[in-house]
Amino acid sequence: VTLTWAASTGATSYEDCIATSTAACTAWTSTGTSTTATKTDLEHNTTYYWQVRANNAAGTTYADSESFGRFSVVLAPAAFNKTSPANNATNQPATVTLTWAASTRAASYEYCIATSTGACTTWTSTGTSTTATKTGLVHNTTYYWQVRAINAAGTTNAGSMSFGQFTVVLPPAAFNMTSPANYAANQSTTVTLTWAASTRAASYEYCVATSTAACTAWTSTGTRTTATETGLVHNTTYYWQVRAINAAGTMNAGSMSFGRFTVILLPAAVNMTTPANNAVNQPTAVTLTWAASTHAISYEYCVALTKAACTTWTGTGASTNATKTGLVQNTTYYWQVRAINTAGTTISSGGYRTFTTRK
Repeated sequence: VTLTWAASTGATSYEDCIATSTAACTAWTSTGTSTTATKTDLEHNTTYYWQVRANNAAGTTYADSESFGRFSVVLAPAAFNKTSPANNATNQPATVTLTWAASTRAASYEYCIATSTGACTTWTSTGTSTTATKTGLVHNTTYYWQVRAINAAGTTNAGSMSFGQFTVVLPPAAFNMTSPANYAANQSTTVTLTWAASTRAASYEYCVATSTAACTAWTSTGTRTTATETGLVHNTTYYWQVRAINAAGTMNAGSMSFGRFTVILLPAAVNMTTPANNAVNQPTAVTLTWAASTHAISYEYCVALTKAACTTWTGTGASTNATKTGLVQNTTYYWQVRAINTAGTTISSGGYRTFTTRK
C-alpha cells in the first residue's frame, strides 16, 4: 500500500509508522523529504494503523493532531485452477459435475457454462462450494466453462481467464429387439434378426449362441438394424442379443435381457414307395409304404376315389407304412402321405399317386 500525506510547512524530514495497533506503532521509518511511502507484505484480512510525523530542528509535529489513520487489507482471491472435466474432455454425460481447486481468500465462487465463450454471460453462485452439477446438456455438443473466485477485494478467474472445454456425447438410448419374438418356435435354420433403432447409436453388434454364457462373439451390422444368421441347427434353442454403440459407450437391447428362439424345421418331403404309381392288380387290403422324412415326428395318409375326396387323414404315428382294407375291386384309388412335426406338415414330393385293385 502507498501512504501519502500533505507537506508540512517548515518540515525538513518525515517519518512514518504502520502497525496492527496504535500501541504497536513504535518503529518509525524516515522518508527524508518525501511525502509518500510504500509498504509491502501486508497481511490479508488485517486492519492496520498508521501515522506520519514531520521533523525540523525545533521539534516534531504529528499529522492530524496525532490521530492515527486506519485501513484494512483484503487481497483478491489467489490464483486457482479448474479440475474436472479435464480440458477437451469428450464423452461427457448430459449431467456433468464441475469441480475446481479452492482459491485462498475466496469468499464465494461463481461458474458459467455455455456453448461458446462469448455466450458465457450468466454466472451462478455456488457459495463456498468448489463443485457444481449442471444438468440438461445436449448430445454431441461442445461446452465452455469458467469459474471465478470472489471476495471484497475483487474477482479472480480460474486458470488466468482460460475457459475449460468439454464435449457431451451420450451413450445410445435404450431400445428393443423385435424379431424373432421372444420364445419363438419353429424358426428356420436361416433366421432374420431385427431390432428397433437406438437414438444416438453409431453402429450395432449382435450375438447368437446356444446359451447366454456362450454369447461372446459379436458381429457388427454397421448402422443396419437387421441381420441374417445362417447355418442354425434343427431342434436347437438359441439366445441372441444386440448392442448399440457410440463413442460414449454401449447399450444392450432390452436392458441386457437375451431373446430366445427355437429352430425346428418342417419335415422333408415324403417319398412314397409302394404301391408304385399307377400300379394295377392291387389287393383290396393294400399295404402303403413310404420312406422316412427327415425331421418328421409322425405321419398321416389318405386314400380316396379322387384327390378332392381325400379329406380324412389317418395317423400312423412314427410308422412309415399302413394297411388300407375294405377297398373295392377293379377300382382306382388316389393316395397321399404327409409328414408332421411342430413346425408344420409336408406332403409327398411326387403329389398324389394312384393304384387300381384287381378284378
